[in-house]
Amino acid sequence: YAQGSCDLARPIYEKALLAREKLLGPKHPRTGQSLNNLAALEKATGELVKAEKHYRRALEIFEEVLSPEHPQTAASMNNLAVLLGKLGNRDGAQKLLQQALQIREKTLGTNHPSTANTLNNLAALLTANGNFADAMPLLKRAHQIRVDLFGNNHPLTAISLDDLADIHVGQGNHELAAPLRELALSSVLQYL
Repeated sequence: YAQGSCDLARPIYEKALLAREKLLGPKHPRTGQSLNNLAALEKATGELVKAEKHYRRALEIFEEVLSPEHPQTAASMNNLAVLLGKLGNRDGAQKLLQQALQIREKTLGTNHPSTANTLNNLAALLTANGNFADAMPLLKRAHQIRVDLFGNNHPLTAISLDDLADIHVGQGNHELAAPLRELALSSVLQYL
């Protein structure tokens, strides 16, 4: 899957899910992880309805077995929320991202890479909704966390810069967006 071979990965993910359901049970956290893996592949291949079903089932497992406040539950919420945003359910996506952010800040800390990921995802969703004022401070926080953890020349830092540029474009400030996009591109190129 990481190499882009979704057709080769699918049967492996499906077999892993079946094996985990059989050996560990349908409500085991490893079964939930297999559901998340399969859902990510389905999202990548455009099978969004199947992906939603698997993400939802994984989230139910994590909430029930690990707890509603567990970091893995927050990761599952984050995954489902990003998909819901793609499906046009922005209200549902925003609610899940806000929950995931609260859990991650509480359990992992305010300067954790996963916290930055959820901040970035929530800000991107708010930007897509035209809510630039609320998105900007979230993106600035995500960007600063990533700079502190990974430095300026990391792909995740570049994503935050590019998303900041999106806010400026949405506000009609193209002259502010262009240097951010250039900086994001040069960061990625230096990382490679």
